[in-house]
Amino acid sequence: MKTGMKIAGKLFLLVLSASLMWLILTPVFRKNPGSSAYQLSLLPENSIDVLVLGSSHAQYSVNPGVIYDHSDLYTFVLGTGCQPMIMSYYYLEEALKTQSPEVVILEVFTMLPSQAVCYADGMFYVAASQMSGQTRIDAINEIDNAEKIQEYLYDLAITHDSWREEGFYRRGIDGLFGYVPMQPTDFSSRYVAMVEPSEKEVELKQKDVNALKRIVSLCEEKGIQLILMKSVFDRTQGDVSALNQVKAISAENQVPFIDFHDLVDEMEFTFGPDGDTWHNTIWGAEKVSKILANYLVENQLCHHVENPVLEPLYRNLANESVKWLLEKNVDIYKLMNHALDYKMSVIVRYLGNDQSSAIGQYENETLNKMGLNFDFIENGDLDYYAVVQNGEVVKDGQKPFDIELNGTLISIDEQEIRIENQNIVNLGELELIFCGNDFSWIHEMPLDVHSKAFWKNGCAGWVCFGN
Repeated sequence: MKTGMKIAGKLFLLVLSASLMWLILTPVFRKNPGSSAYQLSLLPENSIDVLVLGSSHAQYSVNPGVIYDHSDLYTFVLGTGCQPMIMSYYYLEEALKTQSPEVVILEVFTMLPSQAVCYADGMFYVAASQMSGQTRIDAINEIDNAEKIQEYLYDLAITHDSWREEGFYRRGIDGLFGYVPMQPTDFSSRYVAMVEPSEKEVELKQKDVNALKRIVSLCEEKGIQLILMKSVFDRTQGDVSALNQVKAISAENQVPFIDFHDLVDEMEFTFGPDGDTWHNTIWGAEKVSKILANYLVENQLCHHVENPVLEPLYRNLANESVKWLLEKNVDIYKLMNHALDYKMSVIVRYLGNDQSSAIGQYENETLNKMGLNFDFIENGDLDYYAVVQNGEVVKDGQKPFDIELNGTLISIDEQEIRIENQNIVNLGELELIFCGNDFSWIHEMPLDVHSKAFWKNGCAGWVCFGN
């Protein structure tokens, strides 16, 4: 009898220990340091101004660094691949546990027929696994596949091996704030087609409509301004029909809707450089994010409070975003426009020549707007050297000079430009070097404006030889 009781007691303790271990370890293994939800949980409470929800279309099209650069606002993209609309609702619930954004931007891809590419059950788990407490339980119970609910609720079998994954022990703020940057690889611009709605009736899924209405209600309850958006992608006629219905729901509930497909001409958005027909590249995200930033500022939707922890992180992302915009760009016109829009330094070395020049009125005016106090048309036969920072001349003149700027020594002469220990030779007749203000990155543009064209040397359009 006593032996049986001892065995039963040991079994009880074993089961209890295993259960406690299960309860303790499961949340630890479930946490993915790279997930947007985990990253959001690391931020100071009530510090985010704008919360973006949605699928990977949101993750690739909204760059918080660009929004910060144009508005000073803190934006976070709480996205997951193919995020179901009902998961967007629960993600909003989860976010409101620690944050109080004044604006929520909802990307509505997963209300469209093209969401059929998504594996529904898996996408539910990807989203719900990063939630906590009752929110996670409620989210998992929304799955239509009853067999998966228990598996996802008690998911140590799924997550037990996650400690082996690269990055599991990296627990700090990654500084991307949910954004997924993608460099362009295709530079052949293709126009975005204007697609007509389908002649066949396309019905929205009622579950998605109900989830959208719940998001609208929750935002109204919390005093949050909700904005719906759709990024640019290669949409079908069915997508257009469905999107028109989403716009009708938006109008009915007096919720602003920004369809970036309608703004492709204004943005000069093309497939190739700006997007791969599905996701936006860094260049496309910059165009989208500038419009969002301007909308937020013009409508005075946020009352920003600077946070000492987040401020340097957003400033760094803004600087990195400018670097990403420039590093694969050989279009001097786009680069000059970026110099007008963003904080950066520009080093200039121009060798005068009385030959004809590719610098026309537009080029001359743009160079002047960048901060250069020199008329390249009237004084085209004179040499000119300059260092400009954030649109203001730091030093310029007609003779070579040395200058220390932000702790970095810069030397400019006829033959080369030196930035600390980095020598830049084989200069163009007009040499423009775009740099971060901390000189952590540089982007060189040699232009032979007298003997050739106003374009990067060695490049015929986007095809650059010898690179």
